[in-house]
Amino acid sequence: MKLVNLLRYRRYFMLIASLVVASLSVADAVAADYQRPLFTQKHIRLLLQEVYTSVGVPYIPSGTNPEIGFDCSGLVYYAMQQIGMRVPRNSHAQYLASRPVSKHELQAGDLVFFRTRGRGVSHVGIYIGNNRFVHAFSSGKPATITSLSASYWSARFVRGGRFV
Repeated sequence: MKLVNLLRYRRYFMLIASLVVASLSVADAVAADYQRPLFTQKHIRLLLQEVYTSVGVPYIPSGTNPEIGFDCSGLVYYAMQQIGMRVPRNSHAQYLASRPVSKHELQAGDLVFFRTRGRGVSHVGIYIGNNRFVHAFSSGKPATITSLSASYWSARFVRGGRFV
């Protein structure tokens, strides 16, 4: 009887272990699929031009088009797409696919990730330098430039992210 129970628990353990390994592999695959060694100074300059033209575009949930509007990850997705960079569509996947960067190592063109609700990353913007970032945050408000030092954003900052 005890041997049967041990075998049953062994199966559960093996299932859990395989799920953990699979989830790690998925995160690695997401990162590998989106990281590119082509992000040069020219790309950064073009990205910043795209980002600056996005300021003032209305916030629209699930928006990925400046003619209609953006949500936070849609702005990142669109801007990166315009310079030939392929990134995931949502903020959590963008977080997983980017290389971690600390706040003091941020460079123009890096992504900045925030926890605005719940336990995971729920907001993203594009760092433009001088402790500022561009993002689309809430309905009724356009994409805007905001300081990372603002108390709301500083308290919710998770990390930067870089596509290299």
